[in-house]
Amino acid sequence: MTASTVTPLMRISVVSIVDEESSNQDLWLLDVARGLRDRFTFEEAADFLPVWSPDGSVVAYSSLDQAGNPVIRTVEPLSGDEPRFVVRGLEPSFSPKGDWLVYTAKRRGRWAIWRARSPSEALIAEVSLESLAGVLVPWAFT
Repeated sequence: MTASTVTPLMRISVVSIVDEESSNQDLWLLDVARGLRDRFTFEEAADFLPVWSPDGSVVAYSSLDQAGNPVIRTVEPLSGDEPRFVVRGLEPSFSPKGDWLVYTAKRRGRWAIWRARSPSEALIAEVSLESLAGVLVPWAFT
């Protein structure tokens, strides 16, 4: 396992696991109470850095498209729906209310932190200085 995040209710964890045969990295759900696991991403590219929405219904994660470009996908893993592409970027993070998805992306030749209405709208606006880019986006709970 390389990354893990637990639902707000602390019952189900999503982890990124590297397959030993293919060396591909996919996301799995781990039922903490029952010790069961279930794979829910099947892309040929690596899937990593998963984060749950505050209500525990959506997972956002970093992936790569067919050309090897970083993208963020979202999925409702407990619904059985397919993951969908949201934006080009890395390191997704939800705002505390779950109404914004914040991520890092390279635009106009530089890395910066961006936001999108979570998780259904396209790119909205740059929200930080270049000096803050390249780090996971922390949220202040005040």
